[in-house]
Amino acid sequence: MRRLLLALALVLLGAPFAFAQNVGTSTPAGQVGVLFTNQGANSWVVPSGVSVVFVDACGAGGGNGLGQASAGTAGGGGGGAAACSQRFPLSVTPGATLTVTVGNATVNASGGNTTITGANNPFPTLAGGAVGNPGVGGTGGAGGGGNGPLAGGGGAAGAAGSAAGAYRSQYLISGSGGGGGGNSAGTAGGAASPGTFSTAAGTGNGAGGGGAPSVFGPGGTGGTATNAGSAPASGYGGGAGGNGTNNQTTVAGAPGFVLLWY
Repeated sequence: MRRLLLALALVLLGAPFAFAQNVGTSTPAGQVGVLFTNQGANSWVVPSGVSVVFVDACGAGGGNGLGQASAGTAGGGGGGAAACSQRFPLSVTPGATLTVTVGNATVNASGGNTTITGANNPFPTLAGGAVGNPGVGGTGGAGGGGNGPLAGGGGAAGAAGSAAGAYRSQYLISGSGGGGGGNSAGTAGGAASPGTFSTAAGTGNGAGGGGAPSVFGPGGTGGTATNAGSAPASGYGGGAGGNGTNNQTTVAGAPGFVLLWY
C-alpha cells in the first residue's frame, strides 16, 4: 500500500493539466478514457488490474434568469458555472462498481450535481451553478453564483459576475458567477471563454447578463431586449445567458460530465 501511494504521488507531481481542456478527445498517451455524458446515474465496473483512476468532471451550469415581463428596462441574470475537477485520484478495487451521476442541465433552475460513489476514497460533490435571477421592477436581475469553495458571486444588476480564480486546488476548480442583467442603454452581455473566469454584464436596454464559463466550456450570451439568452455553445458546466427584458424563454446551462481515465 505504501508503494502504491508513493507511486501515485510521483505521477501526480509530474502530470500536466492542459490536456483536460479537450475533454474526451485527448486522454494522455497510453491511457484509457471512459467518458460519461448521460445525465443521471451511470454504472461502471472497474477493470481487472486497475487500482487508481483519475477524474475530470463538472456539475451542470445554471439556467438563465428571465427578463422582466412588462417593462423595457430589466434583463435577467446569467447562470453561474459549476464546480469542476481535474485529475482527481480515486483508489478503486478491480471488479467494484462505481456509480457515476452526471449533473442535469435544467431550464429555469440551478444545475445538477455530479457525484461518484463506490471508490475507496471519497469524491467531492461537484455542485451545479446557480440559476440567474429574473429582472424585477425595472432593475436587472442579479447573476447566479458559481459553485465550490470561494466560488465567484453573481453580478449585481448591470455588473459583471466575479471570477473564481481565488480558489483552485491541485484537483478542484470553483465556478465563476454569471453577469447581472442590464437596466440601461448599451450592449448585451457576451459569452466568456473557458479558462478566463470572467463574465460580461448585460447593459443594453434591458439586456441579459452573460452566462459564466467553466474550465471545460464557455458561458451563454445574454439576450438583447425582447430576445432570449443562449445556452452555452459547447462544453460542460457553463451557465446560460440571461434573457433580455420582455422575454420569458427558459434556457438551460451546459450539462455536467465525467471522464475516468487510467
